[in-house]
Amino acid sequence: MFLNIANVVPDKIKAGAKRMQTFFSKHTIWILMSCCWIYNRCKKKIIAAAAPSNLLIALAIVLGSSRTYYVSC
Repeated sequence: MFLNIANVVPDKIKAGAKRMQTFFSKHTIWILMSCCWIYNRCKKKIIAAAAPSNLLIALAIVLGSSRTYYVSC
C-alpha cells in the first residue's frame, strides 16, 4: 500500500493485482459466505469432528501419501 502511494509499483503489477482482486471478489465470495454459514450452523459438530484422534489419522494419511516412490527400470 505504501509503495503504491509512493508510486513505486509498476502499472503492470497494479493491473494484475486489480484483476486478481476482481476474480476473488466475484468467484470466491460465495464460497466464503457458504463456509461461514455452515460453520455457524454446525459449529458443535465441526468442533467434535476435530477430535485429536481424527486429526492424528488425517495427519498420518497426508504424511503417508506425500512420499514419492520411484521405480527403476
